[in-house]
Amino acid sequence: MKHSNLASSILICTQLTLAMWLPTDAWSQDNADGTQTDNTAALDDSTTPAETPDPAMISDSIKETGEAVAVPAPAEAGGAKGNAENLIATDAGTAIVAEDEPASTNTDKATINGIEVAVDEPALSYEDQLKQIFALYKEQFQSQQFDEAEITAKREVEITIRNKGPRHKDTAAALTNLAIVQYRLEQYQLAALNFEAAITALEISEDRLYSGLVNPLKGLAATYVKIGLVDDAVVSLDRAIHISRVNEGPQTLQQVEMLDSLTEIYLGLGDFDEADTLQSQAYNLQARQIDDESIDILPALFRRADWQLRTRRIQALKGTYSQIIRIIEEHRGLTDMSLIRPLTGLGKAYLYFDPATDISPVQRSSSSYGEVYLKRALDIATENPDATWRDLANAYLELGDFYTMNNNQTRARRHYSEAWEVLSIDESRLAMRARELEVPRLQQTPFIPEYLEEDAAIKPGTTRPNLKSGSITVGFDISYRGLILDPKIIEADPAGIDEMEKKVLRGVRQLIYRPRFEDGVAVPTPQQSYRHKFYYRDKDLPEKVEESTPEASN
Repeated sequence: MKHSNLASSILICTQLTLAMWLPTDAWSQDNADGTQTDNTAALDDSTTPAETPDPAMISDSIKETGEAVAVPAPAEAGGAKGNAENLIATDAGTAIVAEDEPASTNTDKATINGIEVAVDEPALSYEDQLKQIFALYKEQFQSQQFDEAEITAKREVEITIRNKGPRHKDTAAALTNLAIVQYRLEQYQLAALNFEAAITALEISEDRLYSGLVNPLKGLAATYVKIGLVDDAVVSLDRAIHISRVNEGPQTLQQVEMLDSLTEIYLGLGDFDEADTLQSQAYNLQARQIDDESIDILPALFRRADWQLRTRRIQALKGTYSQIIRIIEEHRGLTDMSLIRPLTGLGKAYLYFDPATDISPVQRSSSSYGEVYLKRALDIATENPDATWRDLANAYLELGDFYTMNNNQTRARRHYSEAWEVLSIDESRLAMRARELEVPRLQQTPFIPEYLEEDAAIKPGTTRPNLKSGSITVGFDISYRGLILDPKIIEADPAGIDEMEKKVLRGVRQLIYRPRFEDGVAVPTPQQSYRHKFYYRDKDLPEKVEESTPEASN
C-alpha cells in the first residue's frame, strides 16, 4: 500500500453536486456453556473467491465526550489499490478537492478548492452533530438500508473534515464507516480507496503503530480479496496482527478474529495446511492458561469443532465433541441442557464422509451410532425441567433431519410431525413453525468449485486482475422427501460456459432439503432455485460469447 503525503487534498467523487458527505458495525461469541450470543449484526457474504468474513463492524461509536472512535470491523473484500492518501471515494461523479485545513463553520459559506459553497451554520455543536449523524447511520446500517446509510456516511465525513480536517482520527473513522457501507453495496473499488484513505490519515495524525489502524486494515484486506489482490490482503492482515500485538501484547483475543480472516484467505487459495496452522494458533490463544478439563475451555473447543466440521476432519470432530460432552458431564451432570449442542453435533458427525479415513462416502453402518446421540439430546429436551418448547421442537427437528439425510423417511416424518405439534400449541409458536416447517430448509450443501479450472484460482504471488465473476442459477422442484426433481439451468451469466454449468447441475442434484409441511404433512415444493457464483477468465468463454461482447468506448 503506497501513500504519498496527506498534504494534498481529499478527493470526493459524488453524485451530489459540490457536496461532501460521509459515514460507520460485529459477530457472535461462544459463552462458557457453549451457547452463542449475537453481539452485533454479523455481516454474511459467502460468495467471494476466498470466503472472507464480511468486514464489518461499524467504526463504532461515539464516546460520551462525542468523539468518534473506530471499532474493529470484520473485513471483506474488494477495492482498488492506488494513491488514496486523501481520497474520499463516494460514487462516480463530480470530483471535488478539499483543502487540508477545515473550513470555518462560523459563517454560512465554506471554501472548497477556492470555491465558495453554501453551508448551513450548525445549530448543534460538533460533538452533538456527530452523535446524531452516527446514530442515524447505525440505525440505517443495522436495518440494511445501505443506500441511505451511504448518504449518511458521506455527511459524517463532511462534518469531520469541516471541523477536524482530513488528517484527524475522527475523519479516519468516518471514512472507515463509509468504506464499510460501500463494501456492503459491492462498490469494492470505492471501499478500497476509502479504507486506504483512513489508514493514511491515521498514520499521519497518530503513528504507524496506532491501535486504531487495526479496523481499516482488516476492512482493506477483505476488500483486496474481493478484487483479487490476495498478496496485499495478507500483508494488510499481517500488519493488523502486528499492531495488535504491539499495543495489546502477543496473546490477545482480538487476534483471533484476524487469524480467522487470514484463514479464510488461505482457504480460498487452497492452502489448507496454512489455514489449519492459523486455526491452531487461534485455538491456542483462546485456550491458553486454561485447564484442558475446565468448563472454561468450552468456547475454544466449540471453535475447534466448527473448524473441523468445515474441513471435514470428521474423526477429529468426533473426538472434540466427545471431550466437550465429558467435560460438561463431569461439571454439570448427565442431563444438563448444555449437552444438547455437542450431542447433536456428534450425532450428525456420523453422517459425514471423512476423506482421510473413510473408504466410502456412504457410512450407513456407523450412522446408527449417531442416532444414539441425537436420541439422548431429545431425551434431555423432553425430561429436563429447564427445557423450553423451543428446545424440544429443535431436538425433534434435528433428529428428523438426521433421518432425512440417512434416507429413513418414515422416522423423519414422525419426528417432523412431533415438532409440528409442539409448534402448533399456541400462537406464540407459529412464527417458528412457519420458519422451520412451512418452507423447505436446505440440509446438505454440495461442493461446487468456484473456479472453472484449478489453475485459475488466485495463488500467492499471482494476482489475476483479469479474473471475472459469473453466476449460474438452477431451477428445480423439491419432493415431499426433500430430494431434487428436474433440475435445469434457468440463467447463466455469462452464457455458454458448459463445463461450469455441468458442475453446478451435478452439485445441485446432491442437495437435500427438509421438506415443506402443510397441516403437519410433508408436501412437494415447486419452482425453487439455487444460485452459484464462480470466477472465470476471458479464455474460458466460448468464441461466440467473446465476439458478442462489445468493447468499451472512450
